[in-house]
Amino acid sequence: MKNGSAVENSDKMLFALLVTPLLLLALWHLLNALNKKYFVLSLCKRVQTEDGSPLETKVVVIPGQTWFGNNLDLLNFTPASVFSFIRESTAKAEGKNYLWYFLFAPEYNVVRAEEAEEILQSTKLLTKNTVYDLIRPFLGDGLLISTDHKWHSRRKTLTPAFHFHILQSFLSIFKEECNNFITVLDKNIEGDLDLNQIIPQFTLNNICGKAYIISNRCNIEFSLLYIPFLETALGVKLDDISEGNEYRKAIYAFEEVFIQRACNPLMYYDWYFFLYGDYRKHSEKLRIVHDFSSRIIQRKRQQFKQKQLGKVDEFGKKQRYAMLDTLLAAEAEGQIDHQGICDEVNTFMFEGYDTTSTCLIFTLLMLALHEDVQKRCFEEVENLPEDSDDISVFQYNELIYLECVIKESLRMFPSVPFIGRQCVEESVVNGMVMPKDTQISIHIYDIMRDPRHFPKPNEFQPERFLPENTVNRHPFAFVPFSAGQRNCIGQKFAILEMKVLLAAVIRNFKLLPATQLEDLTFENGIVLRTQQNIKVKLAKRVK
Repeated sequence: MKNGSAVENSDKMLFALLVTPLLLLALWHLLNALNKKYFVLSLCKRVQTEDGSPLETKVVVIPGQTWFGNNLDLLNFTPASVFSFIRESTAKAEGKNYLWYFLFAPEYNVVRAEEAEEILQSTKLLTKNTVYDLIRPFLGDGLLISTDHKWHSRRKTLTPAFHFHILQSFLSIFKEECNNFITVLDKNIEGDLDLNQIIPQFTLNNICGKAYIISNRCNIEFSLLYIPFLETALGVKLDDISEGNEYRKAIYAFEEVFIQRACNPLMYYDWYFFLYGDYRKHSEKLRIVHDFSSRIIQRKRQQFKQKQLGKVDEFGKKQRYAMLDTLLAAEAEGQIDHQGICDEVNTFMFEGYDTTSTCLIFTLLMLALHEDVQKRCFEEVENLPEDSDDISVFQYNELIYLECVIKESLRMFPSVPFIGRQCVEESVVNGMVMPKDTQISIHIYDIMRDPRHFPKPNEFQPERFLPENTVNRHPFAFVPFSAGQRNCIGQKFAILEMKVLLAAVIRNFKLLPATQLEDLTFENGIVLRTQQNIKVKLAKRVK
């Protein structure tokens, strides 16, 4: 019996020794076949070429630092390391678009204008990608994030609010706030001028409005950019500048939490963020931001009730209004509800303030660093009427070289360094089959530094944008305001606002450098930032 049992055990062991390798081999072949179609350890489907050719002919796959794809590559990154990581990935791809594989979905990174064109012109790829879900608690379903019928309806409603005739009516407000700003600069001409402390204040009241008095440099920041924006687009005067400063600080704090979530795949899940993230800080700052915008809306609603809206002009056309008036009129007609107004106001307050101030900061820096460019701008603005009240929109439009300077600054330092899309279904994009939920990131920063379209891309050369030098350039090589259906609705507003401010500064002061580009560490957030504040010196021009 013992001998029989021993033989039986021996047979089982032999069988196991023979079968186990075969099973392992079969499992290996199965996983290998499965891995060609799926990135198993990232639990997502792989991108394939439409014509069956090797994927490497279309795109570069950036290997992850672990077997789990790129999921852990960004873990615990800072805004500065995110910026560096994206630039390093672009360098590794050597001018080609590239792929990352994250949990449940690949991410297609576009750094070429040719492929960006197809995506930005697509009528199907209109849904923003998952990263935008992290700012949805802040902006809601505003024009930046919404999609489908809601986006189309809101875009149609708001487009007239940025018509040329409306921009003309904003001009006097821009000028008034610029004159106030120049007065402030006159009193702060000695020493270094911190642009990060002074510029962001001009935009908000350009949106809401306030006749403000500022006693020292540190209090300028909020009013300089936000004052004109608040008064023009929203048509409200800000009574207390301290509440604006609180709003600005809350935005920066929210952005810190945004980066924390963006750099950890698990933080995208609300339950995980609630348990392990800065949820309390996130909620507190959102309350500050939303309370501020609610007060703006309430003030405007009271004014709106006193107006007779819906008038027609002499041609029988419905009168156009600034943005918040337009939204309130739409509410009266049942086209939008109160929450929709809040979402759009939050969207425009953020986009009209932070992005414009970023561009102005970099433009003033580049003017200080390039004396020849600044001199040519001065010669151009010298031809304007001496009294700024006599300068028309048409005359600002004729400041061709100054606009070239703004565009070159936007090319080198786009306020929004990337934009995102998502495949809501399996889609063919740039000759590749993208699985459902594929994330698409269009890296505007890298597209606009492509040496094929912009030789010596790291040099500041405004002449690139003179009409004769743009004739043969790819139409999607310069896209700081995005392009296609979802382009920035307020881009003309922003350009006019920046021209008015820059012309006023250049006419009154000579800008001298206090910060060098090599001293700056760039950060990737909701907008492009630097770790260090940017400073210039001012010298009063003798008239």
